[in-house]
Amino acid sequence: SLTITSVQNGSIAYIARKKGEATGRIIGYMGSGSKHWRTLLMQYLSDDPKLCEKLKSKDIKPSSLQEIADTYNPQK
Repeated sequence: SLTITSVQNGSIAYIARKKGEATGRIIGYMGSGSKHWRTLLMQYLSDDPKLCEKLKSKDIKPSSLQEIADTYNPQK
């Protein structure tokens, strides 16, 4: 399970938290480029190679946060 939220402190930061994690990690900022978001997401979600491949091939946009959260299925 993956939860993605946003926090505003002058700029909007998007934070992802995997099930079982105490804290989340910033995965992007409103207005930052897609390439930067894609890189951060692929690093954070590296335990789901299929999702990372969809991000890399641009089948899923890094801004499609709900789709990313719904698709996330980490390898055991």
